[in-house]
Order: sequence, then C-alpha cells, then structure tokens
Amino acid sequence: MKSPREQDFEIVTSDAGVQVIFSPTRSEFSYYHLVDADDVAQHEPVSLSYVRRGGPTGDTGDYVEQEVRAMADRLAADAAERRRAGR
Repeated sequence: MKSPREQDFEIVTSDAGVQVIFSPTRSEFSYYHLVDADDVAQHEPVSLSYVRRGGPTGDTGDYVEQEVRAMADRLAADAAERRRAGR
C-alpha cells in the first residue's frame, strides 16, 4: 500500500468551503466552513460535507484510505485557516 503525499492533492477554496481532490483516483472531499467559534474550537474550521470516491474501484486504489482521508481533512483545515487569516 502507498501513503499519500501533499502533492497528490488539489485544493480549491470558496466562500462556502473547501474542496480537496485526491489526484491519483480523482476522489473528492468537500467541506463547509464553520463560522461559530465554539464549533471551530471543538471540531476544526471545516466540516466534511461529502466524499465522492473516484477510480475504477470506487475507493482510494493502492493508497491507505484512512491516510488519504486524514490528509484531506488536514489540508482542508489548513486552507480554511489561511483563508480566514487572509493569506
């Protein structure tokens, strides 16, 4: 099994949220921005909305699924923080 790398992901931010695309399988992870300070403190600055699995088998292929999801979560949270900070 392969481990994902940051360069395996594309990140698109918008006013509504963050979309993270895992390039090797074209799997998409979509997140909403959280605005309530308590929600952000408890969960992260984003909340997973949905996952669309790509690839011929509908999963993460040769990559460890939990690692792909964890990295997508982290990259989405980082992108949301940068957007919130105006960077």
